[in-house]
Amino acid sequence: MRKVRTLAIGTIALAILCLVAYPVYAQVAKGAAHAKEMCKMMDENKMTLAKAITAAEEHCKGTALQAAAHMQNKDLMVNVYCLAGDKIMLAKVDGKTGKVTAADEVKELGGHPEKKHEGKPKESPKKKP
Repeated sequence: MRKVRTLAIGTIALAILCLVAYPVYAQVAKGAAHAKEMCKMMDENKMTLAKAITAAEEHCKGTALQAAAHMQNKDLMVNVYCLAGDKIMLAKVDGKTGKVTAADEVKELGGHPEKKHEGKPKESPKKKP
């Protein structure tokens, strides 16, 4: 009886491990295919990370600290973080043209620009006397 219980627990543990491991494995394989697609687009557009960094440094008038390519709506984009004076700037470089499409200040490396409030500012609740 004890052997049956040990075998059942082992089988259940193995099944749980497989259920967890498969999605992780699938994501890793997807990541490699995604990276190959980005490299193919860079080759087609004669784009390199070095060119994106140069464009960002010239635009921000600073020094590049970090760069990473990613896909945005099937278009290649390169995010380059530059230090310009006392500010960290995030320059977005188009993977087809090699030109900076946007440059915004961020609070930290890897951060995103703060969204600007559009429209009327919200009124603070009025206190009753």
